[in-house]
Amino acid sequence: MNLFCLPYAGASYYSYRMLENSIISDIHTRTLDLPGHGKRFKEVLISNIYEIADDLYHQIKQELIKPYAFYCHSMGSLIAYQLCLKIHHDNLLKPEHLFISGHNAPSIPLHEQVKNVSNLSNMEFVNRLVQLGGIHDDVIKEKDLLDLFLPILRADFKAVETYQYKQPEFLIDVPITVMIGTNDILTSYDGALCWKDFTGAEINIKEFSGGHFFIFDNWSDIARIIQTQLLNKKEM
Repeated sequence: MNLFCLPYAGASYYSYRMLENSIISDIHTRTLDLPGHGKRFKEVLISNIYEIADDLYHQIKQELIKPYAFYCHSMGSLIAYQLCLKIHHDNLLKPEHLFISGHNAPSIPLHEQVKNVSNLSNMEFVNRLVQLGGIHDDVIKEKDLLDLFLPILRADFKAVETYQYKQPEFLIDVPITVMIGTNDILTSYDGALCWKDFTGAEINIKEFSGGHFFIFDNWSDIARIIQTQLLNKKEM
């Protein structure tokens, strides 16, 4: 079974290496790079969720012939949802499960901390990233590295800021597990629970200690949740 991992803002194929190392079953973890990120660094950045979803859809469309699931954090959750809609619309094999972390349902308005962030000055932008825990100290200390990452992060934040929720014509009918940090100001239990309005299947909420990037300290537990859901489904 493939586990397609969709990145958060600024992330690349390398960002989920700890998750990949923590999954010990026969689940094949594959992190998808967005244009301008990771292995696709030379490509033009895209700052629109719908266009990003189109790009990734064409990447994986031919592979959707055997069981698979999506794992996504933060921005990746919006992308994954759009992918599920496209897959449903084209009557392709739907995901076995959608694993979401660090994001409320698409219908919930953005928190003020992530509104209009992409247009801040470099100093203000970096300070906001530090507040959210979304940038490593090593990147901040190295000017050349920071200059490399800022355009990528700005494009991703713009994609989130400009995302316009559209009432879907149908439910995706995919089981959903939503994982949130108890100290994450960008998500809430009620906001996570609203994902139930987007699927006709079951939904589970898992809470972890930590902020928006609680995932960094909990890869083993996240991997265990993914394996339990997917392997139980496989056995059925």
